[in-house]
Amino acid sequence: MRVLFSSTPGFGHVLPMVPLARALLAAGHEVLWATAADVCARVAAAGIETAPAGLTDAQSGQARRAIRKAAAGLRPEELAAFVFPRLFGRARTPLMLDDLLPVARRWQPDLLVHEQGELAAPLVAELVGVPHVTHAFGGAVPADILTDSAQHVAPLWAEQGRPMPPYAGCYEYL
Repeated sequence: MRVLFSSTPGFGHVLPMVPLARALLAAGHEVLWATAADVCARVAAAGIETAPAGLTDAQSGQARRAIRKAAAGLRPEELAAFVFPRLFGRARTPLMLDDLLPVARRWQPDLLVHEQGELAAPLVAELVGVPHVTHAFGGAVPADILTDSAQHVAPLWAEQGRPMPPYAGCYEYL
């Protein structure tokens, strides 16, 4: 089986998926991991083939700073609901889609495994006709935050002629 992993560049998003990727390799499956170019070396050091995709860690930092500035004045309990859809939905998803879709079309995976902050993967999986698995790096992202995130990525789904599924396309399989 060919399994394509995708993730945003944060250590807390990448590292929890490494044991699964290594287990799949040990079981004889082919694994390719698409992530930020400046994170590929970290993943490759774990013995996993990589493909650059999405915002670099530095670009992500710029987006984070702009979103946090926009969130100034919010109460702490409001931050996650404000930041997640804007950072993981609006800021990171368009470039990841542009980079991940050609990788998936070229590599032709049987399954796509993505961490819950990487929201281009559900659309890419839909477009190449494979199931996808959402891998958590902690507790599941609350449904209302994913619903808000879906509003930020819905235009990308519409551009591809696809209806926006619930929860930004996460948790459709398995």
